[in-house]
Amino acid sequence: IEAISLLHAHGMAIALNSARTLGELREYSRAYGCVGGVAEYGSVVWDAVTDRTEVLVTPESREQLERLAKGLRRIPGVFLNDRYQHSLRAYSYERGRTVPLPTALVRGLAADLGLDRLRAHQTNLDTTVLAGEVDKGNGLLSLLALAGAHGVETIAIGDSEPDLAMFRVASRSFAPSQMSARAVACQLGCRIASRSYQPGFLSAVRTIVHPRGEKCPRCQACRGPHGDGLFWKTLEAADRHPFRSLLRALADPLALQAFQR
Repeated sequence: IEAISLLHAHGMAIALNSARTLGELREYSRAYGCVGGVAEYGSVVWDAVTDRTEVLVTPESREQLERLAKGLRRIPGVFLNDRYQHSLRAYSYERGRTVPLPTALVRGLAADLGLDRLRAHQTNLDTTVLAGEVDKGNGLLSLLALAGAHGVETIAIGDSEPDLAMFRVASRSFAPSQMSARAVACQLGCRIASRSYQPGFLSAVRTIVHPRGEKCPRCQACRGPHGDGLFWKTLEAADRHPFRSLLRALADPLALQAFQR
């Protein structure tokens, strides 16, 4: 919240470049004051200012996505997330949680069906199948074109391998310390923060708004709230390093009593 407030306070337009659905992207954009974004790994872009949308998946690739979805639905134990309209999210269940499909299963089915315009991306939770022509970099360029913002400076922040395509086309790029494909990101000129996750995101934003590390009155106004409510305490706990949280829990007498019971 503090990082987004800093960007707004310094007059920077924010756009999301996400793996989420277009509907979710719109909700996040409206909540955080974004000017639009890229959804489903670059499959569709949305300009919030004009409320215009552009789908970047070609008809040929869409037809292949539909054929693959039909084939996956015939396999027992395979499920698809129907909220994704321009890509596929397939998964199975193992020990009560969703897991990705075996890579060989997806590739084998695609080969059997003669599907040559698709590519798969594995996450910890599911398997994403995308049109071969889309990625986060093309999505960013298409969003700029849709918004009529050709040639503007773009600064990207990401933390995973799909973000590399965005780094390639952005003017500058930043990442928290847990960035996957770190070596490639550095080759692309990405600046890696010393901290991970949300603290790393905040560190990157502070560098963006004040490269020399100074602060201004607008920065002071964006300092995080210091309320005692459960909501803010939950957010603060999520930002702590896991090891630090473990130490705090071990030092809490109430936590020890819970284990004793």
